[in-house]
Amino acid sequence: MKRKREKFVPTREYMMFLSRLRLARMKFRCSQRELARRLGIHHSRIVRSENAERPLTIIEVRAVCQALQISVVDFTRELEAALNASENSTDTSSTAAPWNQTPPEEE
Repeated sequence: MKRKREKFVPTREYMMFLSRLRLARMKFRCSQRELARRLGIHHSRIVRSENAERPLTIIEVRAVCQALQISVVDFTRELEAALNASENSTDTSSTAAPWNQTPPEEE
Protein backbone atom coordinates (compact mmCIF):
# COMPACT_ATOMS: atom_id res chain seq x y z
CA MET A 1 0.00 0.00 0.00
CA LYS A 2 1.37 3.40 -0.96
CA ARG A 3 2.06 5.79 1.86
CA LYS A 4 0.48 9.18 1.32
CA ARG A 5 3.06 11.96 1.26
CA GLU A 6 2.62 14.73 3.75
CA LYS A 7 2.28 18.17 2.22
CA PHE A 8 5.42 20.27 2.52
CA VAL A 9 4.76 23.21 4.83
CA PRO A 10 7.65 25.68 4.70
CA THR A 11 8.79 27.54 7.79
CA ARG A 12 9.54 31.24 7.90
CA GLU A 13 13.23 30.36 7.83
CA TYR A 14 12.78 28.20 4.74
CA MET A 15 10.99 31.06 3.00
CA MET A 16 13.93 33.35 3.83
CA PHE A 17 16.25 30.72 2.35
CA LEU A 18 14.19 30.59 -0.86
CA SER A 19 14.13 34.37 -1.08
CA ARG A 20 17.92 34.51 -0.84
CA LEU A 21 18.32 31.75 -3.43
CA ARG A 22 15.94 33.53 -5.82
CA LEU A 23 17.81 36.80 -5.27
CA ALA A 24 21.11 35.06 -6.07
CA ARG A 25 19.58 33.75 -9.33
CA MET A 26 18.32 37.20 -10.24
CA LYS A 27 21.67 38.87 -9.42
CA PHE A 28 23.27 36.40 -11.82
CA ARG A 29 20.65 37.56 -14.37
CA CYS A 30 19.51 34.00 -14.85
CA SER A 31 15.90 33.08 -15.61
CA GLN A 32 14.23 30.03 -14.11
CA ARG A 33 14.36 28.38 -17.55
CA GLU A 34 18.06 29.17 -17.94
CA LEU A 35 18.85 27.80 -14.48
CA ALA A 36 16.89 24.64 -15.29
CA ARG A 37 18.82 24.28 -18.55
CA ARG A 38 22.12 24.65 -16.70
CA LEU A 39 21.03 21.98 -14.21
CA GLY A 40 19.64 19.65 -16.87
CA ILE A 41 16.14 19.58 -15.39
CA HIS A 42 12.68 20.74 -16.45
CA HIS A 43 11.99 24.38 -15.54
CA SER A 44 8.84 23.38 -13.62
CA ARG A 45 11.10 21.92 -10.89
CA ILE A 46 12.68 25.36 -10.44
CA VAL A 47 9.26 27.02 -10.37
CA ARG A 48 7.90 24.54 -7.80
CA SER A 49 11.01 24.86 -5.66
CA GLU A 50 11.01 28.68 -5.68
CA ASN A 51 7.29 28.67 -4.83
CA ALA A 52 7.93 26.37 -1.84
CA GLU A 53 5.82 23.62 -3.39
CA ARG A 54 8.78 21.26 -3.39
CA PRO A 55 11.60 21.24 -0.84
CA LEU A 56 15.21 21.40 -2.00
CA THR A 57 17.86 19.00 -0.78
CA ILE A 58 21.32 20.22 0.18
CA ILE A 59 22.68 18.48 -2.93
CA GLU A 60 20.25 20.49 -5.10
CA VAL A 61 21.20 23.72 -3.32
CA ARG A 62 24.86 22.95 -4.02
CA ALA A 63 24.09 22.36 -7.71
CA VAL A 64 22.14 25.64 -7.93
CA CYS A 65 25.00 27.53 -6.30
CA GLN A 66 27.46 25.98 -8.73
CA ALA A 67 25.23 26.87 -11.69
CA LEU A 68 25.10 30.46 -10.43
CA GLN A 69 28.86 30.49 -9.84
CA ILE A 70 28.56 31.23 -6.14
CA SER A 71 30.12 29.38 -3.23
CA VAL A 72 27.64 27.26 -1.30
CA VAL A 73 29.71 28.07 1.80
CA ASP A 74 29.38 31.83 1.23
CA PHE A 75 25.66 31.45 0.45
CA THR A 76 25.16 29.49 3.68
CA ARG A 77 27.13 32.02 5.74
CA GLU A 78 25.03 34.89 4.38
CA LEU A 79 21.83 32.95 5.01
CA GLU A 80 22.91 32.17 8.57
CA ALA A 81 23.68 35.84 9.22
CA ALA A 82 20.27 36.86 7.86
CA LEU A 83 18.49 34.23 9.94
CA ASN A 84 20.36 35.30 13.08
CA ALA A 85 19.54 38.95 12.44
CA SER A 86 15.89 38.04 11.94
CA GLU A 87 15.80 35.97 15.13
CA ASN A 88 17.32 38.83 17.10
CA SER A 89 14.70 41.27 15.85
CA THR A 90 11.59 39.11 16.43
CA ASP A 91 10.14 36.69 18.94
CA THR A 92 11.06 33.23 17.66
CA SER A 93 9.19 31.14 20.20
CA SER A 94 6.63 30.12 17.56
CA THR A 95 9.17 29.46 14.80
CA ALA A 96 11.35 26.78 16.36
CA ALA A 97 13.34 24.67 13.95
CA PRO A 98 11.52 21.46 12.94
CA TRP A 99 14.03 19.24 14.76
CA ASN A 100 13.30 21.17 17.99
CA GLN A 101 9.54 20.72 17.76
CA THR A 102 7.62 17.98 19.47
CA PRO A 103 6.53 15.38 16.91
CA PRO A 104 2.77 14.92 16.39
CA GLU A 105 1.05 12.07 18.18
CA GLU A 106 0.79 8.79 16.25
CA GLU A 107 -2.75 7.79 15.33
